[in-house]
Amino acid sequence: MEFEVWWLVFIPVFFFLGWFAARLDLKQLLQETGGVPDSYFKSITFLLNEERDKAIDSFIALAKEDQDSVELQFMVAFFFRQKGELQRAIAIHKGLLDRLDLSSEQRMRATCEIGVDYYKAGFFDRAEHSLKGVTSGKHKGKALEVLESLYVHEKDWERAIICARERSDFPGASRVKNMSHYYCEMGDIEYQNGNYDKSRKHYDEALKHHHNSVRAILGLGNVAVQTQSIQDAIDIWQTIDVKDPRYNALILERLVSSYLDLGRSKEFLELVEKYLQRSPNPMLVELALKIPEIKKYGANSVYDVVRSELKKSKELVWARFLIDNIEISSEFTESLWQDLQLIKQSLVAYSESMMHRCVECGYKAKGHYWQCPACSQWQTFSPSKLTLDGKQND
Repeated sequence: MEFEVWWLVFIPVFFFLGWFAARLDLKQLLQETGGVPDSYFKSITFLLNEERDKAIDSFIALAKEDQDSVELQFMVAFFFRQKGELQRAIAIHKGLLDRLDLSSEQRMRATCEIGVDYYKAGFFDRAEHSLKGVTSGKHKGKALEVLESLYVHEKDWERAIICARERSDFPGASRVKNMSHYYCEMGDIEYQNGNYDKSRKHYDEALKHHHNSVRAILGLGNVAVQTQSIQDAIDIWQTIDVKDPRYNALILERLVSSYLDLGRSKEFLELVEKYLQRSPNPMLVELALKIPEIKKYGANSVYDVVRSELKKSKELVWARFLIDNIEISSEFTESLWQDLQLIKQSLVAYSESMMHRCVECGYKAKGHYWQCPACSQWQTFSPSKLTLDGKQND
């Protein structure tokens, strides 16, 4: 298509139309906001300037003046909840529920919000009653989410599973990993009570919802051991190396006991060497060197891995194992031996300061948790401990 000079005539026409439309929009906006009190804009200005406390005080004062504004009441109640003033948030939501002019959607919202207030205040019976009252609408997903958290807190895993299933009908609410852990919790309870058949069914169900569930695989292996199927346990546990080799350290001691029970220590030594080559980490090395058979027959291959990792990463935690080896295999003067002990103590203190960390909230702990004690999310803890600078050793 060729350019025609006369097309330039349309440029000022389009400019004028755009200017005219903008003027109309501005005029309409001024008309619509003409009845809005200045305190609205004052409150919003505080929020934009990140002066949160002033904004809250301003909205509270505004809500007293304009008690008919439903959205404003919801906003003030939200601010009260954020500040931890739950009784005042509950009072506002109760006031909203007493009104007869609420739409169905607003009533469901108020019912949901007061349920959240009760939950955060620790009134779990009231929270459950209110949240169950949210039977329809776009707020049901949030109600189910809080209700699920409530049941998890009370360790009512069956009801937590029901909520998780219902939540799957809402966009962005997939909780298959959480459901897998709920089934594992029930499996652990049955296992501790000696009900191994029921325990196995729960672990199998966990795998249906999350086929890479390391926790369910660990549980199934434990059940196999208790039912005199040691080879089955070994086969089950070894699938972890395929699904997620970072968790090999969690099954090493179990595999040791099982292989030794079967009198197959050579196979076990080969397996440990394979694990170390595939996914070397300090926890795995530390566990391996505590096993007498490995210290006696397979220590050289373990120390080869340590040397290789120390050359690559320069992480001090690997040096600790080499110093252990030097102490065993060499002779030193008393002074040099004391120096080595001092170095070792520093390295031990360094390695002991390493922690598992939740990738969701950053919570750190010396032990591994399936559910974070701080944010309650499932399987967010690093399988291996982290160094002081936050780097992972796997």
